[in-house]
Amino acid sequence: SQLAFEGMVPRLNRLYRETSSRRVREEVELFMNEQSCPGCHGARLKPEALAVRIGPWSIIDLTSLSIDRFLNEINKFTLNERGKVIAQPILKEIRERLLFLQGVGLGYLALERKSGTLSGGEAQRLKLAGFLAEAAKSASKSKQPLAKKGTLFLFDEPTTGLHFEDIAKLMRALRKLLEA
Repeated sequence: SQLAFEGMVPRLNRLYRETSSRRVREEVELFMNEQSCPGCHGARLKPEALAVRIGPWSIIDLTSLSIDRFLNEINKFTLNERGKVIAQPILKEIRERLLFLQGVGLGYLALERKSGTLSGGEAQRLKLAGFLAEAAKSASKSKQPLAKKGTLFLFDEPTTGLHFEDIAKLMRALRKLLEA
């Protein structure tokens, strides 16, 4: 009789996907290496998506910019009439979302940054930006409150590593969340 053997590579892949242990993940990562795809050079997009440009910018070019620079560049876009009809609502949505991120002091981050590389304070400010966006959306649609009475938001380190002017931005954002 034969015994089935899972094999090392399938076992390591399964362990990595299924474990909740950070230590196990770190041990499995010792056997892994990250490589860029030769087709897209790490962009993780199909050639058709990479071919779309707004002026001189591709989506990869834009997401590699800091949020502050992206907002500056998005305001410089010049579009023909057809381009305006297509892009205006999308650009408006992008601008609004980036402004929420900038408003909580994350303007220096690039959108291409992996979430696992964020500090605890950055991750908390990112969540805060999400709450603010949700509050703005619910305020524009109806007068429904963002959260039920008695909801507690706990941010234990959102100011870690922030300059004073960014702390002031964060305090304004927290006041907006409180008002919502």
